[in-house]
Amino acid sequence: MSLVAPSVLLSAALLVACVLALFDASVRLASAAAPRGLERLVGAAVIAGAMLALHALLLGLVGLGGSAPALGLAALATLLAARALLPRPEVPPGGELAAWWRELEVPARVGSAAAAGAWLLYIAWLIRWPSLGLDGVVYHLTESVVWAQQGRPGSIELATYEFPVGNYPVLSEVMVGWSNAVARSLPQAVVWAPAMLGLALLSGWLGLRELRVPRPAAAAALAAVALTPIAIDGLRGPSTDIAALGWLVSAAALAVVARRRPALLAPALLAAAMAVGVKTTALPYAAAIVAWGLLAARGEIRRLAVPLGAAAAAGAVLGGFWYARNLVDHGSPFWPFVAAPWGDPVPEYLARFDSSFLQSPVGTLEGRVGEYLSFVGGVPLLLAGALGAAIAARSRATGVAALVTVAGGIAWAASPYTGRSSLSRLFDLSLSTTRYLLPVVAAGALTVALAARRGRREEVIATVFLTACAAWSLGAAIALGFPRSPPGWLFVAGPAAGAATAAVVGLFPRLRLPSPTALAAGAVAATLGLALPAPGFLSRYADTGGFGSPVARWLDSRDDFRDGSRPVAFAPAPVSVLAGPRLRHRLEVIPARESCTRVRARARRGYVVLRRFEFERQLTRFTADECLAGLRPAFDHGGEWRVYTLAPG
Repeated sequence: MSLVAPSVLLSAALLVACVLALFDASVRLASAAAPRGLERLVGAAVIAGAMLALHALLLGLVGLGGSAPALGLAALATLLAARALLPRPEVPPGGELAAWWRELEVPARVGSAAAAGAWLLYIAWLIRWPSLGLDGVVYHLTESVVWAQQGRPGSIELATYEFPVGNYPVLSEVMVGWSNAVARSLPQAVVWAPAMLGLALLSGWLGLRELRVPRPAAAAALAAVALTPIAIDGLRGPSTDIAALGWLVSAAALAVVARRRPALLAPALLAAAMAVGVKTTALPYAAAIVAWGLLAARGEIRRLAVPLGAAAAAGAVLGGFWYARNLVDHGSPFWPFVAAPWGDPVPEYLARFDSSFLQSPVGTLEGRVGEYLSFVGGVPLLLAGALGAAIAARSRATGVAALVTVAGGIAWAASPYTGRSSLSRLFDLSLSTTRYLLPVVAAGALTVALAARRGRREEVIATVFLTACAAWSLGAAIALGFPRSPPGWLFVAGPAAGAATAAVVGLFPRLRLPSPTALAAGAVAATLGLALPAPGFLSRYADTGGFGSPVARWLDSRDDFRDGSRPVAFAPAPVSVLAGPRLRHRLEVIPARESCTRVRARARRGYVVLRRFEFERQLTRFTADECLAGLRPAFDHGGEWRVYTLAPG
């Protein structure tokens, strides 16, 4: 591994310090609603996420949304203001965590440590093999990196010719961009999806236990969601599907606990808005959660007018801005997927993709049932079990959960791009859209888990059933193979290492690590965990065979690229990791009709990366390759990837 420059360590340390500062401020705010417990932790995570996104967006108005000093000062100012205006929590989080650990029974302690071990080892594997996924490397991370470079998070950037991804809700990309801007590196982008899955699991545990679901059934329900192939595959990069799930489950859990602690309705509302700001598919679930939460706490709404108003205002920015911008610019809040009669039409190429599963279920599944099962694993069994559980339990709660499951499944099947289209022979989206089922999977697991409350017999049946679904899904996920899923041994080694650590710690029952010491040790470990992998990120990405890997390996071998800061221009699609380990290389997408004079000027300034991409050629003619046809490429990977540079040296 390459030596780590002091600047890399300092940037990683700044990121860790900013996260700790925002979390400290958020804990003080969350403590006003919940003075202790997992509900405070989840509420604080939601508030911290909202804070960092607001910092990036507001500083972006003056072009400082990519400035590490400005974002660092904003985090420090937030911490100082919180400490000046808000009381210190009566129960410090560190002390509460230590007390919780000491009070756990041995099985619960081993199980918790095993889960933590699996999570940490998975993150380590992802950092070693950062494949990122096609969407992640082409536009999710590209937008985040470009915003970190030019300082205006949330602005519409050209990433592909055919898909106006800048008009999607992009809150998740803004959050990842905040981390890119502060750390000036790429490894933390790999941690984003696992972090959001961790939040979803903690929130799910909170909600299920608040609903009196027995521990074994709750753990099995969470495993049945987390181990689905669509979730495992989504962990590879800065996935918006995993992020939306994390905020949705947080909102639902906080809304459930708000029946006991009504003030938690404010962070629940904020989390729901953030889910909508991440992905449009979260909208119906978020609306249902907010409506239920407000109805359940209707007697407290007037008393909570100030925090609810603040949450609504922040949520309007974080969740609503993207839709308002589309309404103003294109006449429809859901453009480019839905057009209004008075606005811009749906782009022609998207209209050609617009085929739902319900429109042609037989045609979509024909010859591909095995492929679908490889993507969804035990999900069909889980959804069937959810319906059976609702019928058998005959309770209002299971009935409502089952209704949400069915409605979500129908909504997915009726959604655009879930079926085969006339363009499927060039670029098939239908299998990929199975990832939109994640909220449906969560609702199905909730339905079965709720049925476990009826008695010991029902608890055993539900736990065994959910465990079987999780095992089927895990087997299907492993079968996806590298790099979409880690090897099977990792799913054993991680829990084993965590359980062994718990056993070793248990040998020293009197061991007490002071909170400041533990915090400092954790901060140092996090800093090193982000800084050490930064220098070799491009070569490790190339090892995965991901999109643009040949170019990444070639450029990473050149001293003028590693030590320079020349811009990298692309046609037809960008490769975000080519911004370089320190994000010094500005990413640019060449407009489809750019003049040859400008295309050659780009080659004189830096690098022009071209890819033979038949899908794009069928829809949009771009001129960059024609403009450079008479020049010899500096790098040619079988004609598929070519790099031109006329820059000296």
